[in-house]
Amino acid sequence: MKNPHLYHEIFEPETVALAPRFADRAMMITREGEIRVYGCRPHEHEDGRKSAFFVMLRSADNGLSYTMEEVGPDDPGARGASPWSGDYFTMLSFLDEAGSSGHCRESHVPGAAQLKKGITGTWLYRSQGGPDGPWEAVKISDHVIHLQRLPLPLKKWRRWINAGQRRMPEDNRIHPVILLGDADGKNWTETVLPAPPVFELCYPHKGMRWLDPGVEPVVAETPSGRLVMLLRTSKDVHYQCHSDDGGITWSEMTPSPFYAPWAPRDGTFSATSNSPRLCPSSSPDCALPRPTAWWARSSASGWVASAVSAST
Repeated sequence: MKNPHLYHEIFEPETVALAPRFADRAMMITREGEIRVYGCRPHEHEDGRKSAFFVMLRSADNGLSYTMEEVGPDDPGARGASPWSGDYFTMLSFLDEAGSSGHCRESHVPGAAQLKKGITGTWLYRSQGGPDGPWEAVKISDHVIHLQRLPLPLKKWRRWINAGQRRMPEDNRIHPVILLGDADGKNWTETVLPAPPVFELCYPHKGMRWLDPGVEPVVAETPSGRLVMLLRTSKDVHYQCHSDDGGITWSEMTPSPFYAPWAPRDGTFSATSNSPRLCPSSSPDCALPRPTAWWARSSASGWVASAVSAST
């Protein structure tokens, strides 16, 4: 049976809702097809105090319209469903007893209330009763791990995987971290991988950059079962590696074909219309060739567009 909402005609961008948080970890879809986006709304009290309350946007028509409702402090936010048991899973990494976490430093994600004290570390939330709980929270690591995505169920390997990052004391650099969950998320292991090389100032580059090389790793499973990881770096391109044994071992980090945008401290960008690459317009360190294109420069005063032609 065709879903009539999929054929809704939209001829120009149409605002349907204002997301309360980035969609990287806050958006989900239930097994019944409902779209949910979790986050918080700021609130200023009459006496001037500022706080926030946790909310959920939900859509039953494939994202064409949303309603917003407040959620309780024990709700862990967006989660994914197991293709094997039907249980719902998510992870949160908490830094202290105040409820801040490596990924959500401003407590935009609820879930800390039920843990009370001694919560530092990474926790797995699991519900056997559907997307609305009740939830069981189990610590799977004593480390605070910045989690870039929700846990991913691997079809070929019948295990869960999540990629994150940790700053390691040995070199004071951020390294990619792999969390693997077997037995449908009952047994977890943590592996810290080597970081990609740090940016070094050399020709044709003319300026320094930030020096954390292996941040925000994400993992995808290919149809063959190979796992591919992509990491953001301060070099000219993102780095990549792969695993052919379900995430247990990984290949050496190598440059990927994807450009790696980065920002100067003044927040000014320039971008060509036929390229995904962003290049800091205020920095002389833009060594890669650019095609003839329209480009736009963004700064605090807004966007400015003009036509440019790169030399060949």
